[in-house]
Amino acid sequence: MRGPRTHTARRLIPAACCLLAIAGCGQASHGAGSTAVPKTPKKIQVGGAPIGLLAYNGALWVADAQSNRLLRVEPGSDRVTARVAVGQTPLRIVAFRGSIWSTDFRGGTVSQVSPSALRRVATVRVGPQPEGIVAFGPDLWVVSQQGGYLDRVDPGSSRPATHID
Repeated sequence: MRGPRTHTARRLIPAACCLLAIAGCGQASHGAGSTAVPKTPKKIQVGGAPIGLLAYNGALWVADAQSNRLLRVEPGSDRVTARVAVGQTPLRIVAFRGSIWSTDFRGGTVSQVSPSALRRVATVRVGPQPEGIVAFGPDLWVVSQQGGYLDRVDPGSSRPATHID
């Protein structure tokens, strides 16, 4: 037996398809007679081995796994405006409580960076090969690839608060 939700969904699907067809799914036509010119993406050379990317406070932050640095790029200048040393092989980046945090894959740490001072202000030991990082609630959570660890980091004390196997 189908409930009212199934009936409503069946009515909405054709309507959504019609809207997408009318809107052209957001794609511009470049067929005969069209004057639209496709845009070429802007490329900013950062060098190294860029892995992670974060937009924070009007700047882009790039994790460069080759130089062990976070690079600040200001989109208006189209160039790298700062290079901040972090731990070994930074991969992922997150902004939390006014700081930028990176996982340091080969170092088994996460680095806390002050975006205003442009320097690393703390290093926290976590499980081996930290790969993912996310801000959730009052803490940071870091998942480690080797061994399947999950660490909860208290950003106020810059120490791991919980280690979950």
